[in-house]
Formats: sequence, C-alpha cells, structure tokens
Amino acid sequence: GVRTVLVVGVLTNQCVAATSKDAYYRDIKPIVVEEATGTTLPHLHAPAIEMIQVGWGAVHSLTETLTNLEELGIPNC
Repeated sequence: GVRTVLVVGVLTNQCVAATSKDAYYRDIKPIVVEEATGTTLPHLHAPAIEMIQVGWGAVHSLTETLTNLEELGIPNC
C-alpha cells in the first residue's frame, strides 16, 4: 500500500494543510514540498508550514525531494 505521499499545491494554509493532515490520519507519511506550495495570502504561508512540521508532517525543499527521488531510482520529470 501507499506509505508516503508528496503534497504540493495551493492554498498552503487550507488545501495543503488539510490534505497532509488527512494523509497522516490515514497512516500515510505526508511530505510537503515547500517550494511547490503557495497561498494568495503570503503572510499565512510560513505559519501553515510550521503548523504542518510541528503537528503531523515533514516539510522538504524541492532540492531535497528531487535528491530523494533520484536515490529511489525515480528520474526527474
């Protein structure tokens, strides 16, 4: 089954947070790719990222994510 999910998209403080939390409650490890998220209210991005990190998920940079995918044998798109 699925053990890990990469979460990207908008809005960081709404959909990204909700999707990552839902994954966590389904025993799936959520990894939010920070540079691949955003919000229409920029002042809410950093607090949402911190909330995810402290509460239920990992937050990785795009570079870290791509490196991890390469190490797993998954090529860059």
